[in-house]
Amino acid sequence: MNKKKGCLILNIISLFFMIGLLIFPMSVQAYNNLIINVESPKESELFNGDDLNVRGTVDSKERLKLIEIYLNNEKIGQAKTETSVNKDSSYLTNFEYKKDMSNIKNGEYLLKIVAIDENDNKEEKSLKIYVKNQQEQTIQDNVLKNEENNTLTNNTYKETKALSVPLSGKATIQTYDIMLGNEYITGNKLLPGKTYTIKGYASSPNKVLYEFWVKDSSTGTLTKIREYNEDRYANWTPAKSGEYTIIVNVKDIFSLDIFDSKVEKIFTVLSNSGFKTVIVDAGHGGYDSGAVGPTGVKEKDITLKVALKLGNILENNGVKVIYTRTSDNVSWPSNESQDLAARVAIANSNNTDLYVSIHANSFNGSANGTETYYYSGSAKGKEAAEAVQKELVNAIGLYNRGTKTAGYYVLKNTISPSILVELGFIDNRNEEILLNSDWFQQKCAEAIAKGILGTSFI
Repeated sequence: MNKKKGCLILNIISLFFMIGLLIFPMSVQAYNNLIINVESPKESELFNGDDLNVRGTVDSKERLKLIEIYLNNEKIGQAKTETSVNKDSSYLTNFEYKKDMSNIKNGEYLLKIVAIDENDNKEEKSLKIYVKNQQEQTIQDNVLKNEENNTLTNNTYKETKALSVPLSGKATIQTYDIMLGNEYITGNKLLPGKTYTIKGYASSPNKVLYEFWVKDSSTGTLTKIREYNEDRYANWTPAKSGEYTIIVNVKDIFSLDIFDSKVEKIFTVLSNSGFKTVIVDAGHGGYDSGAVGPTGVKEKDITLKVALKLGNILENNGVKVIYTRTSDNVSWPSNESQDLAARVAIANSNNTDLYVSIHANSFNGSANGTETYYYSGSAKGKEAAEAVQKELVNAIGLYNRGTKTAGYYVLKNTISPSILVELGFIDNRNEEILLNSDWFQQKCAEAIAKGILGTSFI
């Protein structure tokens, strides 16, 4: 009898639990790969015929594809974007979009920013804004009142837009970037004679004014690069080697202070003797296609593309780069032993600090992952291999096959420390697709560069 009652109670509890699941379904919060930070406009901001200036940043695990702007759920345009890579190999995208609001009807609007990455992950952020394009008539002649208290004029007047009262507040600068051309400098080493672009990131209740300075650490001399204005970009060309501090001051357009906030960063401008030299070797080439993927993608083509991207990043970070090849044409005979000897000779005939050989792996179509080799007994080779392998795995997310020692010709015959990177398995159909994509090649290059620049000897 007691057992029956116990079973009955359990059945009743189970029934209520199932009903509860139907009525109150459980929800699982998915991890958000995209974070939108809106710097402008502010929530409930009022526009009196001014331009709508939408700007901010997006933090993402994958590179962004586009950012769309909507007003009351109607797409009005696509934002301009500039993307840089964070230290953790995630991406920071700055976006900006401008629209003339003078012809927009008065009222409340829902502004929506939609960010989409290359894997079609989507995130959106919405805020309310208000439009009040008022006009007032400024009477220029005598004004008379009639018996009905109506206002009469001689019809001579002018139209002026309503004035908006500026919001009080201070400008805040988050950071700034240094660029050489379109490439962001990820380290603190610069080259003399190169023109660098300084790009500030700041926000303010009104408009932000930027001012740029540089301080020579050896003399203490402070030189103004550019006076305050709204342009967040400024150019600077270091003339000589040494240590310099670049300072970016910002203030609100209505601020009476010298500056509201600032950011300072120290950079080293290298001398010719201070350059580190890295040999970037694109595996295979010319007569030698290397491994070939299921759809015909050739290893030699992938390694060359990654090598050129890697070299460009290293050069922008103050490293002297020497390539074993920069095209599919090779200068050595169609013989493997002479081929390898020629690559090693390039390294050994220069004062090389590191030799990096780029390859794609192959086995039987089922193997997968990334691995990096170094020559046994080379402490610097081991350090570089471990640093590069760590950054690669974090950046591209393939299976970590680890760092290993090997007696490959290019590893044991170079005077300098050397590593050989196997990006992935080209005969694995999934990894072949990745290896053949430009964004993946860029990620590989950025990760390898980050690992190299993070070593103690580069």
